[in-house]
Amino acid sequence: MASAEAQQHIYFAAPKMERDALVHRLDLVQQGSDQLEKMIQDERKMVDAKNLTRPALYYLQSARARLDMRRTSALTGLLPDVPMMSDVPLRTLVTNKVRADESNQKAITKLSAENGWDLVLSGGGRRQLAQFSSLTTVSKVGGFGEASLTYNFGRHSANHHLDQSASAYLDLKNHQYDDVARQSAVIKKQIEDTLSFLRPQLSALFEHDSDIRKSLGGIEGLGTSTSQSFKNQLLADQIVLRVDIGDIQFRLDWLESYLRENF
Repeated sequence: MASAEAQQHIYFAAPKMERDALVHRLDLVQQGSDQLEKMIQDERKMVDAKNLTRPALYYLQSARARLDMRRTSALTGLLPDVPMMSDVPLRTLVTNKVRADESNQKAITKLSAENGWDLVLSGGGRRQLAQFSSLTTVSKVGGFGEASLTYNFGRHSANHHLDQSASAYLDLKNHQYDDVARQSAVIKKQIEDTLSFLRPQLSALFEHDSDIRKSLGGIEGLGTSTSQSFKNQLLADQIVLRVDIGDIQFRLDWLESYLRENF
């Protein structure tokens, strides 16, 4: 039972993260689209009043189209199917599985060790069916018994070998790729590698966001149509960028939480 549950946790770790991340990404895309839609409606009024050029409005519309494409891309794949799983940490499930294997192997070893000696007792009764001699004094009924003891003088050496073989078997099981203990170590390494790739990527996106904020600060207060067009371009890029920032941040938090709770 512990092995099957641990296998399930390992097998569905990645699909569960993808499912949670996909749902979160779609929510980010919707928030960005709603924000852009409101800005487009406000800017369209300025275009109608001849206070803003159409290219300035197009920057916002183009950004909304990019988010729609992101939504479409996210929905093209199948949503991972993840069954209900217990909240027991993976490390606990793996430990229980290893202990169960150890107990089972020790029981087998103990049973094999009992074969080092053997005691056989047998007995029964007899009854004479016919009288063969009138001179005999043997009773017509009676009983008999027999005892046999067999002992293996190499038992001590054999038991030592059995103990060593049990230990070697458990070590082999823990290093087999299809064993949950080995698979648990593999998925931990995969998560750590993924985190090492995501962290610098998130830092790079934060730098881009900082550049946009600085550029927005540089045109603050300017009332020209050119500055408004540039502002719309910056805001559009910022909204799309923050969808990706939120997506990567969510994945980082999810993976770090999984490591803390399961290893």
